[in-house]
Amino acid sequence: MGNTLTQCADSSQSVKKITEVSTGSYPVPLYKDSKLFAPTNHQPGPVPALVITHGQCAELDFVGDMLFGLAGLKNVRTDWQMMQHVAREIAAQGVIVLMIGMPDDDGAVLKRDFPNMSEAQLARIGTLGVLNEWPAIYFAKAFNAAIDHVCSISPKELGLEVDKQRIGICGHSMGGVGALLAASTVCRDRIKAVISLNTGYASVFEPYDAVGAISGIDGKDISQPLFDHLKTIEANLFISQTEPEINAMVGEHAQATAPDLYPAIGTAVEGGYKEMYVDKETFKDEPFLKAHTWLASNDAADVTGYNGGVTVAAINSFVRRMLVGIDEPRMTKPENVADWVYSV
Repeated sequence: MGNTLTQCADSSQSVKKITEVSTGSYPVPLYKDSKLFAPTNHQPGPVPALVITHGQCAELDFVGDMLFGLAGLKNVRTDWQMMQHVAREIAAQGVIVLMIGMPDDDGAVLKRDFPNMSEAQLARIGTLGVLNEWPAIYFAKAFNAAIDHVCSISPKELGLEVDKQRIGICGHSMGGVGALLAASTVCRDRIKAVISLNTGYASVFEPYDAVGAISGIDGKDISQPLFDHLKTIEANLFISQTEPEINAMVGEHAQATAPDLYPAIGTAVEGGYKEMYVDKETFKDEPFLKAHTWLASNDAADVTGYNGGVTVAAINSFVRRMLVGIDEPRMTKPENVADWVYSV
């Protein structure tokens, strides 16, 4: 477990050094690996913390390179560390960040836990063993364990105590759905903020039980009981999405169209403060996957500069206000948005 130092520019363009520590799995098998990111300069006393994770990702590097390459994507990190640059940005705001990676044994576990899957479900999990495809309920359990992990490991590895009243969780794609589910169930009384990036509602309680729920395929919509968990979220909420991926999900079966789609999720969340941002122009006419994986670039400048830097700035602003406790105004509405929603 070696320590390394990197540098990260925060929204004010000052440079903060980030301590990075590999911290392994805790407990097996809820996630296979983890890494701590923490600023060397932070507020005195206990420090806020956040757990961050990926969504569906490749289990082997060459598989990820091949699949993403077919979509025309290059220089993209496709494994569990694809959230590394977002993790560093959040840490630079004065937050201990634990990045976790889901395990690779989803095929065996899902077939064991759901022996009566339909033919449609089995067909959709055809990439098991290539891409991990954990439903949100497994991510939620991992988030809950990771909160214990970051609280226990931070004093040992960083000499810092976590402020248990200022804990957040953040996930991308299916990990974003897992963050929302965790915020409404096992982590409901443990967190102050939840961030869901490029939310990909495919599987909530079992494999692919939510497919079509957003687009209207299979006759489902987000008002139905599958999404009742959203109603019980009390943590402050941030959702970020891109218009091309919304359009791809809505398609010809639309029951909702951008910019109505993700405000509907925000509306379903009845408690807490809410912010939602849908990018309009950055990936206009670009394929769904490119828009969906903007944060996975190996180049930090691609991530922090995406959408003119607005998306990362919005995430960082939310973190500073909701977790760090800095008294600053929320961002004003950017020009290049399809939708910008917040609660009073």
